Amino acid sequence: MKNVLKLLTFDVNNTIIKVRHSVGHHYSKTASAFGVEADPAKVQSAFLEAYREQKSTQPNYGDGLDTTTERWWTDIVKKTFILQGHSNIETLEQIGAKLYQDFLEPSYWDVFPDVKNVLSYLNKQGMCVGVISNFDERLIQVLKNLELAHHFSFIIPSIFAKYQKPQPQIFQKALDLMKVAPNECLHIGDSVKNDYYAAQDIGMNALIIDRDGTLQRNHPDINRMHFINNLEDLKQFVDSS
Repeated sequence: MKNVLKLLTFDVNNTIIKVRHSVGHHYSKTASAFGVEADPAKVQSAFLEAYREQKSTQPNYGDGLDTTTERWWTDIVKKTFILQGHSNIETLEQIGAKLYQDFLEPSYWDVFPDVKNVLSYLNKQGMCVGVISNFDERLIQVLKNLELAHHFSFIIPSIFAKYQKPQPQIFQKALDLMKVAPNECLHIGDSVKNDYYAAQDIGMNALIIDRDGTLQRNHPDINRMHFINNLEDLKQFVDSS
């Protein structure tokens, strides 16, 4: 990076953590405890359909609407199982409420193996590190439960920011909070649209975490030097800054 970096910001899901197994796995396992049997793979497919619909009609977890994030997610759970032919709404409400709490638990998440070492390195180097994520208010507790929160100077979930990536306002909140210029910040995430281009559009440096090489193959137009397959690669940018 040509400019001296003063701030590194990270996306969360599929950048530093990921859902363990799959959402469909957890949904079907919890549903089974309530007497609702469903195939995890089919539940995963139905979940993705319900999730896309919910994001489209009620963006940013229903922020600004007369609802709560728990209600938002419970409605997704209901839609997921209704798509699978289940119709006992009371039971589906109970499943949704249980899952909303359970996704706070560390056992529902995996931390990528490179994350803690790299965050510790950045902290030791005196680098300011933060989080910008399209996530609900549980994010802070999830990161605390995974013993990651203490590495960050700030954590900005979109539900609190009132904006979602790729909207520039959520990035601007981080810049204003730390009083840094956009070109003094490097953002790292796994979404070409929400992380890479969105950060660049506001003047920030940006890298794409691409652990299996899929994104680089699908986006040959992007400078290959802007892809990293491991967060360990960040050390060279910090050292060179």
